[in-house]
Amino acid sequence: MKKLSIFSLVMILTFGVGSLPTSAQEIQRDYAPTTPLPSIGRTTIRDNIRNLPTRRIFTKCPSNSIILEFAESKNYLVIICSQENDRNVPKYWIQRPKNGRGDLRINVTFDEGMALYERGEYSYSIYSDGIRPERLNAYLERYNRNFQKGFGEALLYHYNRSYQDFNR
Repeated sequence: MKKLSIFSLVMILTFGVGSLPTSAQEIQRDYAPTTPLPSIGRTTIRDNIRNLPTRRIFTKCPSNSIILEFAESKNYLVIICSQENDRNVPKYWIQRPKNGRGDLRINVTFDEGMALYERGEYSYSIYSDGIRPERLNAYLERYNRNFQKGFGEALLYHYNRSYQDFNR
């Protein structure tokens, strides 16, 4: 199994082999990539995970695991935790709706080096463009593999280990 850096994993749409969307129309997004988000007045705020305020952490990672990535959209909070014995490899997707309806917990699987977060007919991912991330929105995406359609909700905040200190 090939190990991928966190930066590589963030750049990959984790929809699985043979089910990757072929056009942007298959993923309906709530805001265009360069549209400022009303609640923060700009595109997605990104920062290095070491600058994540502790008040935003809504759950703990399993023991011997660390937070690799944090995302917040209008409706959800997401934490991605590492494997217990390799803190550079993601293992756990923990998603909490802001309405309090209950957490979604998914263990990662890998297919040809691609990290997959799947539950039933849905794949979950965080999409972030790597060309000019500080100028574009990132998205929390849910893709239905059966209907080959998905929805992307713009992220308000996105923290991971690959981001430089854009906001400093």
